[in-house]
Amino acid sequence: MNQSKHSATVIGLLAFLVAADTTLLHAQTKPAAGTKHCLWHVQGKKSAVYLLGSMHFLKKEFYPLAKPIEEAYQNSQIVMFEADLAEIQTPAVQSKLSKAGQYAAGETLKQNISSKTYAELQTYLKEAVGSGTAFDSLRPWMASVALSEIELQRLGFNPEHGVDNYFFRRAKQDKKEIRGLETVDFQLSLFTGLSKEDQEEMLRQSLEDVVASRKILTEMTGAWQRGDTKKLEKFLLESVADYPEVHKKLLLDRNKQWIAKIERLLDSGRNAFVVVGAAHLIGKESVVDLLGKKGFKVRQM
Repeated sequence: MNQSKHSATVIGLLAFLVAADTTLLHAQTKPAAGTKHCLWHVQGKKSAVYLLGSMHFLKKEFYPLAKPIEEAYQNSQIVMFEADLAEIQTPAVQSKLSKAGQYAAGETLKQNISSKTYAELQTYLKEAVGSGTAFDSLRPWMASVALSEIELQRLGFNPEHGVDNYFFRRAKQDKKEIRGLETVDFQLSLFTGLSKEDQEEMLRQSLEDVVASRKILTEMTGAWQRGDTKKLEKFLLESVADYPEVHKKLLLDRNKQWIAKIERLLDSGRNAFVVVGAAHLIGKESVVDLLGKKGFKVRQM
């Protein structure tokens, strides 16, 4: 098992939300004319912010993206991601991620999760990669992320074609200002700071998502393409209701922390294009909801 390959996509993949953010894209039907998108326009006094719900894995054939999304990018001078993607790709950060996600010699995943969860993981890994012990050196949170990555790549999705990487490359080429909402160290701490119990919950959720995603990919894709927030909320958020502490730490708390930074963008005099996981933009206490409550005019595009 190539651990550095798995760690390369840890940042930005919010544990149990990984599959939810990315498996929306299996079908390739085009949205009807006039359809809205997972894109919001927020108007401030001096500038505008465009919020795009990202898919971290995607297929090359999905490009170009919808015209409103491309125009929002073109109209922005600042491009902001959940973290600094350039920093994430450095060897030093990759080494840090790999070390943080693995046990020291002599300790294994099997020793740190229930026999039931481990048996379910073994069953999946035997079918997916041919070895039920492939993740034995990984901590549960890293196993969760790696599991979701494997399943998505089995379905033909690639992080190189993800929306984040696509706009990161564009922004570098176009010499736009690139920022991160959070530091890499902070994002890593979200995982390493989880309790042993919460890490196992995260892994169990990923195992459940693998089964469910195979059945509802097409329906979820249609909801994303139409910007159907009610259905997206059902697909992305209802499944995490049984994991309130993890949900709060990895999603809701971060939404609240981002608001002040987005407000500064709205007062900067330059438009900004903010790319974050789709689950951050839908439902109660989402970034969209919190900005609306503060009196900003928020419009889905």
